[in-house]
Amino acid sequence: MSADLPRAARRADTDPLPPLGPRRVTGFAAMTATAMKAGLDARRFTARQLVDGLLAHIESHEPHLAALTTLDAEGARAAADAADARRARGGPLGPLTGLPMTVKDGIDVAGLPTTLGLPWMRHNRPAEDASLVRRLKAAGAIIMGKTALPFASYDWQTAPPGRPRARNPHDPTRTPGGSSGGAAAALAAGFTPLEVGSDVAGSIRLPASFCGVVGLRPSEGALPQRGHAHMPGQPTAMRHLSTVGPMARTVEDCRMLFEALRTPAPFQGPDPPLHPAPPVTLSGLRIGWCETLGDVPLPDVVVEAFADLRRRLADAGARLEAHDPRGAIDFDRAYAVWGRIQGAELRWALPAPLRMWPGNWLTSLALRARFGPGRLARWVGRGMRGGRMAYLEALDARDAMAEQFDRWVAAVDVWAVPIGPPALTHQRTGAAIDVDGRPVPYGDLIGMYNCPLALFGGPCLAIPAARRGLPVGIQLVAPRWHDHRLLAIGAAIEAALGPGYRPPTPIFGAGLPAATGA
Repeated sequence: MSADLPRAARRADTDPLPPLGPRRVTGFAAMTATAMKAGLDARRFTARQLVDGLLAHIESHEPHLAALTTLDAEGARAAADAADARRARGGPLGPLTGLPMTVKDGIDVAGLPTTLGLPWMRHNRPAEDASLVRRLKAAGAIIMGKTALPFASYDWQTAPPGRPRARNPHDPTRTPGGSSGGAAAALAAGFTPLEVGSDVAGSIRLPASFCGVVGLRPSEGALPQRGHAHMPGQPTAMRHLSTVGPMARTVEDCRMLFEALRTPAPFQGPDPPLHPAPPVTLSGLRIGWCETLGDVPLPDVVVEAFADLRRRLADAGARLEAHDPRGAIDFDRAYAVWGRIQGAELRWALPAPLRMWPGNWLTSLALRARFGPGRLARWVGRGMRGGRMAYLEALDARDAMAEQFDRWVAAVDVWAVPIGPPALTHQRTGAAIDVDGRPVPYGDLIGMYNCPLALFGGPCLAIPAARRGLPVGIQLVAPRWHDHRLLAIGAAIEAALGPGYRPPTPIFGAGLPAATGA
């Protein structure tokens, strides 16, 4: 049914990289999902032609990108033929009928491997679809395969053990991010027009920024999690902070996918209601902005890109105003509370011998060894070592801080804040990151801009802000349950400024060695 893509014996980032070839993203690979849907509805091409075109593009470039873990070409072609037959009969069509897409490895697709980046799970083939995959199939989407993630789906780079290190299509010496790194790379390279990723610490937002695409971390609870990050035979331990969400190359495509994901499949109950939102315009829209969070600096290139975007938004009629959380929201404390909740739930997801003392202490030390000194290892480690009362106290603190943040962020129509630096060069996980000559702990630079916002539980929309050689993204933030409003604002920005996605030029492939290591 599917092809589990080749495993590798040595590290891809040690290969010499010759100059890139002249190939570019063209044809079906360059089309948005909205354009694909229009073409299918107008019968300018068939779903089978669309799938065959994307599969040929994947075959040409995937060996150099390592974005996928599984490619189900046979199943995709069969689903495309069925979609074409349904369209020819004039039967009812779903909103995604005939549209090909991929999903992140950690989301169950019946019959395809779900590994979570763990070598011992490479033969795990769930018998049932995740709730979201059932919705995608009910909407008519064609699942072509699954995209790469890091070990245990827990890193801001994508280098799964025993597999090639995923490469950024804009610069193969750099990472596409993580944990939805394969998803973002596949979107940017034209492998797929739509994706579903997941985010507990920036895992949708950071890869979207690194690869110049769009990603929505929805309000926590807006979409069902059943079948995501599921360990066979174990109850679900990760009950908070994590969300699944749509990724695409434009806001409009992301919104289309979100609407499909919000539509329950047969026998599924409704999702929590979200506030409705009419279309908006930038004229008079109050956009609060903040260049840095806490004491964590960003590279000058990000600050410059952010300032340039502010000028462009102001020229389009938006009202830009500084909206700094200092004095109102303690982001350092929010990061600490996030870490205590995350650590406690990670602990209960571990094998039984590691859940109790001294196993939980040893695991927290291993976490520090992997991610280095800094806030991430410190606070997640404390959560791993803490007791039930500390966990419950952290949940209470989270509720209070989320309410406080909702009130604060509602003072503007939307809040704009950076996501992190441009795409990192491939490096050891946990190694300090150079910020204009200053080393910053791995878990501080990226974590401060992503983890506290995950704690608050509201929607965050990552969009491309500018190009400074590499894509630079920002995130737009709104109060909980205002996802539709956030997408409407993102669509207004896109309409005024144009889609931020630009195909990587040239996309690598010609003359570049295949990725051959993990």
